[in-house]
Amino acid sequence: MIIYYRIIVIVCALLCSLKLFAQAQPNNESATKIRATFMFHIVNYSRWQSEFAELTFCVLEERQSQKYFSMLTSNEFKGASEKPISILNVDRIEDTLEKQCNYLFVDSVNESDDVFQQLNELERSVVSIGETSRFVDRGGMMSLVEEFKKIKIYINRDKYKSAPTKFSARLLKYAKFTG
Repeated sequence: MIIYYRIIVIVCALLCSLKLFAQAQPNNESATKIRATFMFHIVNYSRWQSEFAELTFCVLEERQSQKYFSMLTSNEFKGASEKPISILNVDRIEDTLEKQCNYLFVDSVNESDDVFQQLNELERSVVSIGETSRFVDRGGMMSLVEEFKKIKIYINRDKYKSAPTKFSARLLKYAKFTG
């Protein structure tokens, strides 16, 4: 009898965890959508030292999901940028120079020591954007971090000072500076 009771408790616990997991998924999708919206705001509220006919926003993310690339190129976001912009997927940091990326979004899966080392070499020509607080702490310029079901903007003060672009006060008033 005790064995049956334990099996029922384990099955109930598994069912509850699956339900919680299923409920957590929409929040991730919602955070992705909000980050994608913020990415267009970042483009719209930035001023570059040089003029570009078109800005290039590159996305370095896990190939299997491509959630940000899909979101940014969806019909829902067509015309979201006030500036001419092309959106490209890149497989490696090295591709950002070849593809002349102005902005580079790096998802949390691709954060590694090698990526941060290469970002340090690119910072003078590319605005790097991540999705974790660790991204800014380790050398990225900006991060869109989910906190309490909201997206917060974190900017690495040292990287921003030497950046090839400056952000408008409209964007900066929502940002928290670190470093």
